[in-house]
Amino acid sequence: MTNRQRISGVDTAWLRMEHPTNLMMIVGVMMFERKLRLADVKRALKARFLSFPRFRQRAVQEAAGSFWEDAVDFDIGQHVRTVALPGKAGKRALEALVSELASTPLDFSRPLWQFHLVTNYAGGSALVARVHHCYADGIALIQVMLSMTHESAAGSLALDPPAPATAQHEAPAVDFWEQLVKPVSNALGGAAQLGKGLLGRGRLQDLARKGAEFAADVANLLTMGADSPTRYKGPLGSRKRAAWADPLPLEEVKAVGKALGCSINDVLLSMAAGAMRD
Repeated sequence: MTNRQRISGVDTAWLRMEHPTNLMMIVGVMMFERKLRLADVKRALKARFLSFPRFRQRAVQEAAGSFWEDAVDFDIGQHVRTVALPGKAGKRALEALVSELASTPLDFSRPLWQFHLVTNYAGGSALVARVHHCYADGIALIQVMLSMTHESAAGSLALDPPAPATAQHEAPAVDFWEQLVKPVSNALGGAAQLGKGLLGRGRLQDLARKGAEFAADVANLLTMGADSPTRYKGPLGSRKRAAWADPLPLEEVKAVGKALGCSINDVLLSMAAGAMRD
């Protein structure tokens, strides 16, 4: 019998927001100094990425609601592709490829994720990950990606809190799953269904409080007035354009945030706004 679980309300919202002009997809790029082999990438994904059972499930939307359903015909070959960049295979070529992938919807008949191995980037390789937002938020996916970079399987599961040494072949505990499946917050407590046990009363109260906070945020958004007109407003298109700057020293960004009494995100968004203003 196919394993089926109802998708939480928050995750269902990410599914229903999917539109050709608004693909609800998180795209990440990893760059490597040496060339990666497809077989090695698949092996790492099987051992680390697919240790989270959710990534073997597809999202099914029906009149009765949305459900996680095991992909009975799961084939990792459908989710890991290779591509070669044209010309000098530099930063601009990779940005063009990422732009194309960010504009291309995922296949809803399968689990909603893909990895694209760029075999010839800047003398090494690059790996472009595409995962639908209903599976995880960006921060949770960063944790998942980091879990694949440790030298050992035990290290890959040594997230906060560290996993015991005997858990090399087990999925992480409920705390990490809560990080993985929350797209906005732990609002509706959907992660409780994924754990190996029941959440305590205090934890459920915490989830309920966060759910109320989330509902209040949504209400505030719905009552906000119209945005002021700017040159950036206009009909949405289906084409995306990806570009990135050279890395910034994190400690410097933290120092700026501390001096101004704001978060790292505040600093980065202010920089982006300043660039657009200029």
